[in-house]
Amino acid sequence: MRSIPVDMTNLKVVATGVEPVAVNKYADGVRQEATETDDKGRQLVRVSLFVLTTEGAEEIRVKVPATNVAKNLVPLCSVTLSGLTAMPYVNNNRVAVSYRAENVAATTAK
Repeated sequence: MRSIPVDMTNLKVVATGVEPVAVNKYADGVRQEATETDDKGRQLVRVSLFVLTTEGAEEIRVKVPATNVAKNLVPLCSVTLSGLTAMPYVNNNRVAVSYRAENVAATTAK
């Protein structure tokens, strides 16, 4: 699958407050007993975030290695994403996008 880097320059990202959830592993469309891992063997979790632009807001869910998610994410805190990529795919004749990041951290006030 081809991944596309996402430019975060003009985007503000905030945490939704929803706890990260382990990503279920699927094979041929069938849910497996295991959870998904990345190519380094790290367990992946799904983090829900709001992306805010001048045109509105959208909730996205980003897959991140569990060890790389900040523990201090609270509802509506600003978030910094490292290595965010988008991976488009087709599912039942509709185009969708999966997001993945290397790191999710709460932005510190300056």
